[in-house]
Amino acid sequence: MMGSSETERHDVEQSSKQRKSQKVKVRLIPIWLRLMIIGFLLFISIVVGAMIGYSVLGDGHPLGVFKKSTWQQIVNFVTEE
Repeated sequence: MMGSSETERHDVEQSSKQRKSQKVKVRLIPIWLRLMIIGFLLFISIVVGAMIGYSVLGDGHPLGVFKKSTWQQIVNFVTEE
């Protein structure tokens, strides 16, 4: 029968062998690139949503949402008392 110190040594050896045999996961897309992609998709979705909202709900031309005068009118409408 093995003593407690031998059992502990055997357990440590097995756990170190298991760690060595485990594969290291390599990410195909790094985290910083994932964040950049999410930010880009968020920006595109906001732009497309504004274009659709302005053309469908506002009955305007879809590219009219990018005019400064459109946004100035929106700001004036929201901030007027």
